[in-house]
Amino acid sequence: MILNPCPSKITFRRLLKKAIINSEPFKTVLDCASAGDKFLSYFPGKEYYSVDKNAELIKEAIHRNADNCNCHFICDNLLFFERLDKDRQYGLVVSTHTLSHIAESDKNKVLTNLVNKVGIGGSFILQCSADELSYVSLYVHRFDVVVNKLYRGMLTLAFERFLFWVYDVGTIEKLGNEGRLLLYQKTRMIVLLLSFFVSFFDCFFSPKSCVIHFKNKIKV
Repeated sequence: MILNPCPSKITFRRLLKKAIINSEPFKTVLDCASAGDKFLSYFPGKEYYSVDKNAELIKEAIHRNADNCNCHFICDNLLFFERLDKDRQYGLVVSTHTLSHIAESDKNKVLTNLVNKVGIGGSFILQCSADELSYVSLYVHRFDVVVNKLYRGMLTLAFERFLFWVYDVGTIEKLGNEGRLLLYQKTRMIVLLLSFFVSFFDCFFSPKSCVIHFKNKIKV
């Protein structure tokens, strides 16, 4: 798709950033299945730990951030956490677009591992599908505050399917590269404005995804 971001991505980023702000104060971050350093810029000044089972992505992230002593990249599996310090907990644990890729029989194991990494007074931010809320409900009692924000409703899905159909290379291949670029340049602002509009209203149309913010009050 030529046009990016789509409404669901706009909404997700907005909800994620808000949850991160509401997680303050925290000093350490464990970003799980992080694709290396995809969200590193969201945590300036924090001690950042990235875990992903893709060794190549971790290797590339280490190379890109060689001069940043606050970044730590570990190749590990969320099911086992074999290389991550088993006793260490973090001020914020983040897992986005991950649970849907875990086998049904392993979802509870992964969630348990993630929740156990949240330190005293810490937070856990989880992005998952609305269909996976039954798994998540088993861990609500572990936290003092749980805020669930739904998004990616039918309005968004329909709009994104339309964008894909219009701007997909296969659909407009007769225009050639220059024609596609011209079409993009002429319409990008209109589509971007529509995307922002759709992103704010899609939660009212049978949302399929959610960002859940679990937070513990600071124990004194």
